[in-house]
Amino acid sequence: ISSALTRLLNNQAEYLELLREFAKNSVQRLNALEHDFALSDKTIFELELISMKLALADIGATGLGRLAKDLIQALHEQMHDHVSEKLPEFLRKTRVLCNSIAIAVVNH
Repeated sequence: ISSALTRLLNNQAEYLELLREFAKNSVQRLNALEHDFALSDKTIFELELISMKLALADIGATGLGRLAKDLIQALHEQMHDHVSEKLPEFLRKTRVLCNSIAIAVVNH
C-alpha cells in the first residue's frame, strides 16, 4: 500500500478515492470472474482477471496481484486444474480485502 501512496505523491485523499472505487467496482468484477469461469468462457475470464490484476496493482495489493498473475499464466499454459484450485483462494482473499477497505474508508 505504501508503494501506491508514493505513486500518488502521498496524496491521501486521492488514494482514499482510489480505494473507494476499487471496493465498489471489485464486487462486480469478482462476481463476473466467478460467472465467466463457471461458463468456461476463458477469453472473457482472462480479460476480467487482467483487469482485476491491474486494479490490485493500482492500490498496491501486490500479493493478490501476484496470485492473479499466477492464474493468468496458468490459463496460458492450459493448467485448468491449477486455476480451479487457486481461483477460490483468489476470490476469497480479494473479497476480504474489499470488505476491509469498505470498512476502513467509511470510518475515515
